Amino acid sequence: MVDPSKVDISKIPQEARYQIFEYVRREKRVKPRDVGVSPSYFYKIRRKEKPVSDRLLAKLLEFLSLDELRELIGPTVKARELIITKNGHLDYTTIAEILKIIEEESRKDPFLKSLIIDVARKWIEEARDLVHTYTIKPEHVKKFKKLIADRSKDTIDQHLRYLNKALKDLNWELSPDKLSEYIIELKSEEGEHVARHVSKALKLFIKLVLKDPVLYNSFKVIRPKELSLKELLTLGQVREIARRIAHLGAKAYFVLLAETGLRPGDSIRPYS
Repeated sequence: MVDPSKVDISKIPQEARYQIFEYVRREKRVKPRDVGVSPSYFYKIRRKEKPVSDRLLAKLLEFLSLDELRELIGPTVKARELIITKNGHLDYTTIAEILKIIEEESRKDPFLKSLIIDVARKWIEEARDLVHTYTIKPEHVKKFKKLIADRSKDTIDQHLRYLNKALKDLNWELSPDKLSEYIIELKSEEGEHVARHVSKALKLFIKLVLKDPVLYNSFKVIRPKELSLKELLTLGQVREIARRIAHLGAKAYFVLLAETGLRPGDSIRPYS
């Protein structure tokens, strides 16, 4: 039988209520005393001189199965409105139960399974058009700081500095379109290095705190182009540079780098 508490009775129009009343009266042989009303009121409802009140409708629903109710209301009430609680929100418990039944039945019925897959495919396509927008709050930044606490102080300060810059520029609201446009504009207006630090901080923040793949993949970390010589120096040019270095220590260091291919940051281990 239908549980009246699971149905938003206010959504069912009078025409559907009269149909329910007539069906219950005829098929279930319900009398006025069975639903707690007087015979005169019962008779006036039959003639549609009085409306079916919410209280009476709740009593009538107790005599119906869910299938009977759906058949009676037909197109007069949206299917969604049958699983709405009285506070106007979707009754997720009921939805979960319905989905579970559908899942079990689809294992037995290939046609139903195919239908579900088609519907799911449509939902996935529609989901791609959804806008992922997040309003960022100070609590999010505090959480981010806590999650990167195991890194060096300089790294933490750098991530927080560039993250706060981005959030301020974006008015504390992140969405895929805003992020992709912002990084491109930042690279153009403030340079590749600033854009790189900002994009790295945002990527890490989204990964650790928001955990939204759509937002995370909406932009790439900027990688500045490394400066490189267009042409390699000839041996004669290297000798000329060395000849012009006046300081003996600097000259020896330059020759060492030129001869060995070491970089200034490389360490030299003694031969053993």
